[in-house]
Amino acid sequence: MTGSRSLVAGWRSNQCTTAVAAMLATIGINVAVIAALGMRVGGDTGRYVGGAERIISGQALTERQTAYIGYIWLLAVVQMLHLPIALVYAVHVLASGAAAWALARAGWRLAGAAGAVATSAGWVLLLDAHRWNAYLLTDGMFISLVAIAAALCFAADEDGPTPVLAGLAIAAMALVRINGAAYGAMLAAGLALRTRRRPARAAFAILAVAILIGPTTGAVKNLLAGSGSRFSHEVLLSDLTSGEIIRHTVAVQMPPAGPTHGNVASDLVAYIAAHPLAVARVYVLRLGHYVFGFNPTYSPHHLAAVVVQWLILYAGVAAGLLELNRRRRIVDAWPALIWMLQGAVVVATVGDFDGRYSLYAVGALLPLFGVGVARFISTPEIRAATEPGWR
Repeated sequence: MTGSRSLVAGWRSNQCTTAVAAMLATIGINVAVIAALGMRVGGDTGRYVGGAERIISGQALTERQTAYIGYIWLLAVVQMLHLPIALVYAVHVLASGAAAWALARAGWRLAGAAGAVATSAGWVLLLDAHRWNAYLLTDGMFISLVAIAAALCFAADEDGPTPVLAGLAIAAMALVRINGAAYGAMLAAGLALRTRRRPARAAFAILAVAILIGPTTGAVKNLLAGSGSRFSHEVLLSDLTSGEIIRHTVAVQMPPAGPTHGNVASDLVAYIAAHPLAVARVYVLRLGHYVFGFNPTYSPHHLAAVVVQWLILYAGVAAGLLELNRRRRIVDAWPALIWMLQGAVVVATVGDFDGRYSLYAVGALLPLFGVGVARFISTPEIRAATEPGWR
């Protein structure tokens, strides 16, 4: 008994140490990844750099560029201050480290010390996510910001600055990439319902509305109806009739489209109604790609490792959901809904060959993974003493 109490006291006093250790480990891994891969650019880098140049020259951003207004402003500020571009990569790394800290805190709140260790370990070992920090793209920072925002939402009932930090993370996520506008509105609305303090509820409700009608409005309009947008009816119909599962990589044979009626939206609905089984097959395959991040260009060993990684994650998440349900706290899992939202986007549109769409919202699942793992590695006595929610 005395030994267990001593262990509990040590874990409780080391809550901050666990978070800091996770943060430092993540930063170290990211630095090693960038050292190995070098500071790279990607296909969309020109869009962000071009947007920064437009800001510096006093021109307005294009509607497409406003979808990434926060990231573009980061590049613009770095250039205006004549700082090295390596600073942007450093911001990527620091954001990933901050995600490790936030996830450890969320894991601790939900499942004590064991939950903190399991949650942060899941993030530290998520190498597929860290590699995006080596690219001058929004993806790496966005993955980290989603993890930060979701983790802080899991812990938003805490006293202190956690709700404020959650609001800032939600706003940053919405500005860095347009996907974050939908995530952010959902998280802010959820916090408005879940937080205990009335001023915080009002603030999060206002934030949810501001995200929907704020600086990303033009980007949302372009995303939903702009020419060539992934969500325009023309592209949705084209991607569906072509049977694309993974962009430019994997497709299945689909029935030909019937005669058009001049209204692409009605043509899309008519095609789905005429070929429900074929359409369902496409959607199921896209969902499978999203769930397992399948990349046909991977070697067999790499592919096997990725599939095993996802299976372990989902097994832990399932165990975590069962545990929260046993405690009658299943509502605490609500931030993970953004993972389902991202999955709906991939199913409705198409997957990307590099698997990054599967990573965008994975941080929202890790606290649940921590709960599931903690259930098996900590004793009832320790669980009861380190986290009241376990009782």
